[in-house]
Amino acid sequence: MAVSLRLTAEKLLDVNSSWLSPRIGCGQMLSGIPRYSGSEVLRDVMREYGYDIVHADKQATKLLDNNDSLVRTFCSNFEGTKMPIKVNYRSAFGLKDLFLVLDLITKSAYFIASPESKLALNNYFRDAMPGLMQNFKVTLGGSTNRLTPIGWQNLHDVMTEGNFRIDFPEVQKIEIMSTLPGARWRQPTLEVGVQLMNFTEAKAIRLTIFKEVRKIA
Repeated sequence: MAVSLRLTAEKLLDVNSSWLSPRIGCGQMLSGIPRYSGSEVLRDVMREYGYDIVHADKQATKLLDNNDSLVRTFCSNFEGTKMPIKVNYRSAFGLKDLFLVLDLITKSAYFIASPESKLALNNYFRDAMPGLMQNFKVTLGGSTNRLTPIGWQNLHDVMTEGNFRIDFPEVQKIEIMSTLPGARWRQPTLEVGVQLMNFTEAKAIRLTIFKEVRKIA
């Protein structure tokens, strides 16, 4: 199965703002997006979904304000069937060049459509990694510059699906290797190949790591 960037495939991304710096990259981009003051009904529905603050960049604001029927569809789907937000969003806005960012930490939602905002969003997983690694008390080194946005997404998913710290307490450092085809355990360092991270699904990567650290054939 081909590996895809979640943002591209779903046009929606869950983020953890506590892992981002508001001064650089994706964190800076999100902190600069103004609050959305358009459709009050849309803002009310987003509050019902648990997102008290709604933001939209200039291009997204224009798209929302000029597509009242889509906004009504989104709101009606919630009011009528309590459709989950991700299903509802893709049903109403899936054909539009619009992205939705959800941050449960600050209960904020961001509608994004401008090219520069989307470019920053593509690098969310890379920009979140220092905070994530600090949270898990694992250091990261090696050829990280060789990781693609999908590679960073995979690294994020490997760390956050389940509990990496509990599952692999022996690992103190992850080293990204440019020539290694798979994974290699050199306690306390886990070496992971660039190719594995960029072109393999996160679940398969996690299984490879598990077999290597536990020395299972």
